[in-house]
Amino acid sequence: DNAILDLNNGLDIPISWDIHSYQGNATKWLKFAYSLKARLHIHLGEYSKALNAARNGILALDGSEDFEFLYGGISGENTNPWHEFSVNRSGYMRADNSNYIDLVFNRLEQDSTNNDTARASYYYTGVGYKDYNTTENGAFGPSSSLAGFKAAETYLIMAEALLMDGNNVDALSNLNLAR
Repeated sequence: DNAILDLNNGLDIPISWDIHSYQGNATKWLKFAYSLKARLHIHLGEYSKALNAARNGILALDGSEDFEFLYGGISGENTNPWHEFSVNRSGYMRADNSNYIDLVFNRLEQDSTNNDTARASYYYTGVGYKDYNTTENGAFGPSSSLAGFKAAETYLIMAEALLMDGNNVDALSNLNLAR
């Protein structure tokens, strides 16, 4: 709450250290703070408070307000931590026996129009997609960003809060926005 008050009151706090997410954009930080507050309230079962906070949160479906950890790809300095770990400790983390991979390939077998192969390739490589994709264009590339909070989560919070309030129509509308 104090951060929201400070940001709403225009408190002139330099956010120059913010090179890994919003690059000092106080408006985006305020939206992020409201989305975090909404997440807290939804976990506490405080649905009206969650809904009120979420309405001021991250809502841009184009990703422009999403909180992401940004990386420059310089090893040992500003590399995606999953990439650094995967490269420096090869074999420690693999997707063997991954539920995600099983779901993707079961869907592919059942629905030939499904294009989850591209999605799986973004995250995994190798025979049977058992290795993390640490290439530059993969999910675990050296400069690949990591999601911290996306608009979809804010819409899902609103959907849950509305559903618990008995507003099924608006709940479904917010659920569909999150898809």
